[in-house]
Parts: sequence; C-alpha cells; structure tokens
Amino acid sequence: MTDNTTYLKIFEHRLEQQLLKRCTERGILKGKMLATPDIDGCWMAFAPEYTADAVPEIAQYPLVALGWAMFLGMAVAKLWDTDWEQYGAAPQQIYLQLRERRGFDCMDEYILEEVLRLDADTAQRLTAHVQDCARCTETAIRKEQVEPSTPLAFNIFMTSVNTLYRLGAAVELHALGYRLERMEQDSEKE
Repeated sequence: MTDNTTYLKIFEHRLEQQLLKRCTERGILKGKMLATPDIDGCWMAFAPEYTADAVPEIAQYPLVALGWAMFLGMAVAKLWDTDWEQYGAAPQQIYLQLRERRGFDCMDEYILEEVLRLDADTAQRLTAHVQDCARCTETAIRKEQVEPSTPLAFNIFMTSVNTLYRLGAAVELHALGYRLERMEQDSEKE
C-alpha cells in the first residue's frame, strides 16, 4: 500500500467514526453504519458525474459539494427499499435522474420532497443534520492542511463524499427500520 493510500484509509476511518458518533448522539443511528453492496455499488456507478457537478462548487459552496452526497445516499437507500429491481438495473442513471429533476443546486429539495416524501418539519431537521455532518467533514478536511488543487486534495474530497454518501444511506436505512443483526447459522439443518 502506498503512503497516500494508507493516509486516505486512516482519514476515512477517522471521519466515519466522527460522523457515526454525531449521528448516534442525535439518535439518527445506533452506533453502526448500515450498508448493502447494492447501495455501495451505486456510488461507484455515478461518482464521476457527481464529481463533475460538485467540484466546481467547492470554493463557494463547500457544504453543498459535500452534503449533497449524503442526500444522494438517502435517496438511493429509499429507492433500494422501494423497488430495487427497477432502479438497480441501471444504477448509473439514478444520479442523473435525481439531478435533472430540479438541477444540481436544488437536488436536496427534490430528494427530501419527492423521493423521501418528508413533511416540512422533518425535512428541515434532516437538512440541519446534513449541514452539520458536511460542516464536520469540511473541518476534518481543513485540519489535514493539504494544499488545494492537488491530487491528494482531490482524493481527500472523494474519500469524504464517499463517506457522506454511505452515511446518508445508513441514516435512511435506519429510518426505514433496518437493523444489523447477527445471523446464526442453523448447524442442525444439513
């Protein structure tokens, strides 16, 4: 493993633990990152398009560039729960469909209103939580004191949005009632 790969893994682990702790303290998660390979795989399918939209926003709207990834995770988790047979057939299209409804700038509102179908109060509380997580992530990035516009800065950004995407998915899976439970293998059935 190269030094940058090790560094990024450590950064990712620390960031995930910070965000998980915040979500747990607020009762939005229960100390675990819920995940599925289907949802995680979607990020890889549409990360290039998201990156192309988000990177230009970093200088003026860093919380948007970061936070929208968390909203995306929530949307994909909801779609996974709703009708994955339909949505899972073309995961690379999910992002484009979500973005094109109202544009990148208003994608959060579309997800809250049309995908998650939240009432105004719940949407406002969730938005405040996403902003808090994005702010925490921005602070973690700044603490690294990496020179802007370098390959390492880009990799830290990508690691951060990937973490926020997975966190958003975990938050929605939890809201939908999913829990991590240990499955015991029935050794008597053979």
